[in-house]
Amino acid sequence: MLASLFWRIVAVFHYHINIMYIVAIAWAYVVLMMSITESSVVAGIMTLLMYGVLPLTIILYVMRAPHRKRQTRQHKQTATEHDSPADASK
Repeated sequence: MLASLFWRIVAVFHYHINIMYIVAIAWAYVVLMMSITESSVVAGIMTLLMYGVLPLTIILYVMRAPHRKRQTRQHKQTATEHDSPADASK
């Protein structure tokens, strides 16, 4: 019962991560089309950077924070599990 609930939560989390990337790709496409239609090359590059690259990097960094935190915690836990038997045998 508890394992089933856990895997449902994991599936929902992975669903939200995938949706986040789909939205980011769609937004990148929209910004690319906006930058292509600008009147000059400089305006197109600025549009691409200011509406596309900068916001997407910030949003994706913030949205991935829980995943990074979970990975760090998991790496620390794995490291302590590997260190514990060695410390007990000393």
